[in-house]
Amino acid sequence: MVRTYERKTSRGCMPDVIRRAIDHYHTTEDGVKKTAALFDVPKTTLRRQLLKFKNLSAPQREKNVAGLPLGYTRHRQVFTDEQELALVKYLKDACDIYFGLCPIEVRVLAYQCAKQFDIPMPQSWSEKERAGADWFSGFMKRHKDCISIRTPEATSIGRATAFNRANIDDFFQKLGTVIDRYKFEAKDIWNVDETGVVTVQKPRKAVEPTGAKLVGSLVSSESGLHVHVLMSSTRKELFVL
Repeated sequence: MVRTYERKTSRGCMPDVIRRAIDHYHTTEDGVKKTAALFDVPKTTLRRQLLKFKNLSAPQREKNVAGLPLGYTRHRQVFTDEQELALVKYLKDACDIYFGLCPIEVRVLAYQCAKQFDIPMPQSWSEKERAGADWFSGFMKRHKDCISIRTPEATSIGRATAFNRANIDDFFQKLGTVIDRYKFEAKDIWNVDETGVVTVQKPRKAVEPTGAKLVGSLVSSESGLHVHVLMSSTRKELFVL
């Protein structure tokens, strides 16, 4: 099956017609053939739905045929919606502590979860010990509003451990004490930041011949210079050093 399936027809019996036919079959003495002709539905379809209703548990039968699943259903999904949401939460939590998982690691994690909780999974998962690429593609599409594939920024351990609530609260508490002690105003507080600029522009993506091993784009220089720019600013002024 293709990764992105779109239904092209509306063939099939209406669910309400099937439910009324099943109810008529159980409340009258009419057989399957007569009931199918009365409601203008294929007898094979009616017989299949009657067998499905027969296999329901007693509490489900008490609800009558209103809760009987009918019509087309989506492709079999390995994890339930609740299980996938738990997996999304785990991935977001791992990203928050700077240990985000790459696509291969996510597929391995999905296989380990299915194996740990005895969830039926495709045979290829067991052979490769990881979920398939099709599952990962569908998983990302189902949760595209929550997660996406991005290139993380390299973060040192010192920076990651220093940026926490306790240190931030301590910083602003000391900052407030200094401002109150020396009566600093907004114009007296400066913000300084540093950045690096390369003198050679980065080539843009271009349409090139397929199979070419080397493609080029003219620039002013190949290596260029790395220039450090130090910028400082206050509430009203901006200086570049």
